[in-house]
Amino acid sequence: MNVRNLATPQEVEEANYLRRRSTALTSAQICELVNVHPVTLQEWARAGRVPAYRMGREWRYDPDKIADWLDHREVA
Repeated sequence: MNVRNLATPQEVEEANYLRRRSTALTSAQICELVNVHPVTLQEWARAGRVPAYRMGREWRYDPDKIADWLDHREVA
């Protein structure tokens, strides 16, 4: 199986920026960051493919965990 890291230099830079944030990110912010449709992001969150937690009816994302996720995302 051939596995490659998907983190681009821009994503690494964005991950470093995220590590300096202290507030949770919204789904809209993550969608813009990783260029995915909101429904796709919600499916990933429900399946545990992206680190997320529920706050009421909304998904929220810890900046440190998202930064780590961006650094280590892989595809087979």
